[in-house]
Amino acid sequence: MAQIMTVRGQIDPSELGPTYAHEHLLGGPPEWSADSQDADLTMLDYEAARKELELFKLAGGRGMVEMSTTEYRRRPEELRALSEATGVHVIMTTGLHKGAYSQPITDRNTIEQLVETYTRDVTRGAGESGVRAGVIKGATSLNQITEGEEKALRAAARAHLATGAPISTHTQAGTMGLE
Repeated sequence: MAQIMTVRGQIDPSELGPTYAHEHLLGGPPEWSADSQDADLTMLDYEAARKELELFKLAGGRGMVEMSTTEYRRRPEELRALSEATGVHVIMTTGLHKGAYSQPITDRNTIEQLVETYTRDVTRGAGESGVRAGVIKGATSLNQITEGEEKALRAAARAHLATGAPISTHTQAGTMGLE
């Protein structure tokens, strides 16, 4: 029977309820990125995230797919704490964001190393946190798929085949979706 992996563990799909499919509760562009100072892209305040999640729940929301990847300053333990505090089901992601943020990672890792990381995040948890990812992210840039993005997408497909975890994609300005 199908199960959904949340930051608090597996749940039956019937428990999920109304769900936002692509949100960022906590995270932001890598600190070295020019985008890291953009207040619209950087969300690192736990209390603000908790208040937003409570408002989401009051409006009838029950689940949220949190799409911040490792290089986008993903915070597994805080995501679990937010879910515990609010009762909202949070699904954490593994994978990588677009090349503007992930290129240092794709430059130094092979597809096989990326598959290993994604698979570990899904099956054992991110780092030492034990918080497991329930979705794999792949992303592309504006009007192009960079070499690193292609590598990350291939790794996402292989990790999906190994784990059964779904893949969610992010396109910049809606370009490259069909490709």
